[in-house]
Amino acid sequence: MRTWKMMTLLLLLGLVLCTLGCGDGGSRSAGTFETVTGSVVQGPVSGALVIADRNGNYLLDANEASTYTDENGDFNDLVIPDNYGNYVLVSIGGVDRITQKPALPMLAPAGAKNITPITTMVALAPASQQAALIADLNDLAGGSYDDDPSLGAPVAFVSLVKTVEETLYLMKGLGVTEVVDQVAIVKEISSQIIAADTVAAIVAGTEVTVSSAVEQAIVAVLPVLEQSETTSFSVTAGSESSFAAVVKAVALDVESVVADSAVAGSVTETETLLDAAQDVDTIIANDATLVPIENIATSVVLNLDSVTLLDASDVETTSAGAATQVKVVLNAFNNTAATANYTGVSLTLSIMDQASLRSVVFKLAGVALSATPAADASVLGVVLDNATLTVVAKKSDGTQISTNSVTGAFELFDNNYGNNELLLNLDEVQTLFADQVAAEFASVNTVGNYTITLQGAGAPIEAAAENVTIVP
Repeated sequence: MRTWKMMTLLLLLGLVLCTLGCGDGGSRSAGTFETVTGSVVQGPVSGALVIADRNGNYLLDANEASTYTDENGDFNDLVIPDNYGNYVLVSIGGVDRITQKPALPMLAPAGAKNITPITTMVALAPASQQAALIADLNDLAGGSYDDDPSLGAPVAFVSLVKTVEETLYLMKGLGVTEVVDQVAIVKEISSQIIAADTVAAIVAGTEVTVSSAVEQAIVAVLPVLEQSETTSFSVTAGSESSFAAVVKAVALDVESVVADSAVAGSVTETETLLDAAQDVDTIIANDATLVPIENIATSVVLNLDSVTLLDASDVETTSAGAATQVKVVLNAFNNTAATANYTGVSLTLSIMDQASLRSVVFKLAGVALSATPAADASVLGVVLDNATLTVVAKKSDGTQISTNSVTGAFELFDNNYGNNELLLNLDEVQTLFADQVAAEFASVNTVGNYTITLQGAGAPIEAAAENVTIVP
């Protein structure tokens, strides 16, 4: 869970307080269109934003179709107008319902039945090589490359899925948080697997691991990550192979855990599947040939320790009626030699009512963030003077409500950055949205189950997601 959560979960747990109470109504305009259905799967990913991405920027643009997944990871109302053109399916945010981790960004070619780490590799492969890669992956899956990998799949297929996932989670924990940078990692893994014909070799029994391909991919992609303006991650010159060896060791550990979980040659993903996997520090400590990451890499990662709802007496509550404040405890990791400063940061919070599929997206743009170079003791700075907040809500029938923007500074926060704490006054939030945004956001109707996904751009803010039950 990460920092930018601050501004937005702030500006949103309070807003679940108002927004998802909007009534249903309206209709979709008539015309020729195709309705695309499917699922987003690491385990099933609830609350994921699914985009029919036309321009390859992996973001939702004004002229692009989108929807959200339900609590089972399914979507059935992605409406593609006639003459929409070529597109790739992109999944952003949401919660993996099996591991309870924030889901990774994933892609799939148009027409795929699921969006998974495997379909991401296919979508990022050169068009001339996709057919051959799909054929090999079909053999590996014992079915189709776009099968749900969390439901009883062959060991080698699940190993590939989990190796890609854990590689991305490792890199994300080191500050590689931008979607475009995470996609670059998977693209390079796909490239290395194609170049070495790794999948075909595993199917033929002449290879048993993808870890070497992952190792080579990390070496190849490091220059791209280090040149990113927002990743804030680098490896000491000459230590690239040592860093990649750590990533390979993590991949080998994942593969070992998956193999140990097999029953009759198949693995069904459960919440305990990777419980036996070692954390990276333990892997390094157990192998004298590996160099500790902190000795060869520098990074900045902004994060959120906790978010709680408080009542008027400052006691934690889950009742919408009693909640008057949101308390956020922040921190940052920064082992660089200088304070990290980021301007023009955008924080986006998405909330979906799992029962009705109503959703709301809050975007706070123009935020300034800083983190001191003191590793775990880093102090965060947040400036909202030039921030602008916009809100888009979608009713269960597909009708969309957009608000006018509200410009900061927001007089809603009680900051105590000495302790990296931030308090948000919910009454002030409701007043702001009722008076300055739209009357629809004045009503409070928050009872139910919600998926909350937080993302940031312009700073190394790790995506976070939560499932929240709000009671009367």
